[in-house]
Amino acid sequence: MGDSQHQGDQGDVLTNRRRRLVLSQLQRHESMTLRDLAEQIAVTDQETDLGSMCEEAVTEVEVALHHVHAPKLAEAGYVDYDARRQLVALTGSGRRVQVDTECDAGRIEPSETVTVELGIETIEKLHEAITRDERLSARMRYDEIIGTLLADADPGTDPREDETEAR
Repeated sequence: MGDSQHQGDQGDVLTNRRRRLVLSQLQRHESMTLRDLAEQIAVTDQETDLGSMCEEAVTEVEVALHHVHAPKLAEAGYVDYDARRQLVALTGSGRRVQVDTECDAGRIEPSETVTVELGIETIEKLHEAITRDERLSARMRYDEIIGTLLADADPGTDPREDETEAR
């Protein structure tokens, strides 16, 4: 598999909330049994404590982790998954990736910053825009570049002002 394809797969893997929760847990604990991961994710999903959690909810998460999420994270290089021992461990790539699980739970306040993962194609298009548009610089943050490009769509408005008014 080509490197750019692998990088694209990595971004796609992180679009799933449970996989981001797995990485978030492993970034705290380094390695966990599949059962422990399932318990923590079920608690987060149900917004309750483990003592109040029904066994079926934990089992459902555990099965999904075993058959879908852990293998996909392993294929993308974020974790090592030993299916026989039911053990998931963080890799170097998994340590370096930033995961944001807060926005999934609706806990972001309007004044807070939200981190968005950009796919490799989007980043490549932004870099192409930098080389074509003299207003843009490689020293600008991606949000500044996107804001400048969006302002071109309707020169009479600043999209950041619209966002503030919508809140």
